[in-house]
Amino acid sequence: MKRKLKLILNGMFYGDSYTKRVFWSIFTVSVLLVGSLIAGAALVSLWGYGLAMVLAVVDAILIHRVELSVATTGEEEPEESAPEENQDVEEEEKPEPNVDKKKKLEQERAQISEEEERSPQEKAQAGYDAVQNYTERDVKQMFYKYKVKKNHRPVLIDSCLKYRIQQCPAYAWTHRGALHFLLLEEEPRTVTLPLNAVSKMYYEKDVPANQRKEYDCLLGTNLVSMVFGEYRPVYHSVIRGNRQEEVKNLYVIGPDMKFTAASAKELILLLQPEFVLQDSIMESEEYNQYFKQVYKQKVLLDDGVMNIKDYQSRVRGILQKLAEAAITPAAFRMTLTDMVQRGLISNEYATYYSQYNRQYRERNRK
Repeated sequence: MKRKLKLILNGMFYGDSYTKRVFWSIFTVSVLLVGSLIAGAALVSLWGYGLAMVLAVVDAILIHRVELSVATTGEEEPEESAPEENQDVEEEEKPEPNVDKKKKLEQERAQISEEEERSPQEKAQAGYDAVQNYTERDVKQMFYKYKVKKNHRPVLIDSCLKYRIQQCPAYAWTHRGALHFLLLEEEPRTVTLPLNAVSKMYYEKDVPANQRKEYDCLLGTNLVSMVFGEYRPVYHSVIRGNRQEEVKNLYVIGPDMKFTAASAKELILLLQPEFVLQDSIMESEEYNQYFKQVYKQKVLLDDGVMNIKDYQSRVRGILQKLAEAAITPAAFRMTLTDMVQRGLISNEYATYYSQYNRQYRERNRK
């Protein structure tokens, strides 16, 4: 009884829109039913009893729909019944025949042996096949089972050694001080990271890749490929030594969880992490903090993590701070020149903020 009550309350407050609608409808109709019975008895009115009968039929239909839903989703497990007082204890603890035990043990060993004999490639392919066959109903049942919140966002996890994840579609959401992932694998599972462990996002540039052998789970036309196809990595080529190599850019949070650029965009909207960029320009003392701030935004823009409108907005804010900063006119002009030469801003931006800087200095002299 306690488990059923918990199921009903979870459905009313934490279920999806369909589940909430059904449970609240049952609650509303039940209240009206009781009210009609009371009104019929108080007023001795056949209308009250008639309305109560109609509401009772509606209530029974709704309850029947819930029972069918539970039966198909498998959410409610039957409670274990307590043993009867007069039940023979010796009969309850009666061991299975040795023959049955041997057969059961042989079956378990055969399953373990079969699992161990599967190569990593076969295991990966089995996982890809399972993911490709997921239906909308399967995903909805996962959302209900794992209590996925409304703020969830689709992402592609490229890899994570700690949690044994490889090129996996997932849904990410935040709840109660933690970042949660529902991994769409052969057997769905969840991973949870505390928010203080994902407050920074790191950048890995030009990671070796092979587009033809990656993300097989997104091949073909299916639900998962339609939802997650746009989150694939953007592949490009670089020259290393005397050979051309295919690479991709990745974004890292937590211990070693790596994401595609499009997935990083979703995580930034969800987490607002500090973007940490470590390369020769960021480590150079030749450039000041204003140049490096704009440079970081340009990396996000080039990878498609940020759109042009957001980039322009953030750059304008940084340039205004630069124009009002307590630095020499020569340092200000050099910073703008470096930004133009690196393609971070246009000549029009440089001209506008040069004029703004002169006007700002003149106002402060008075």
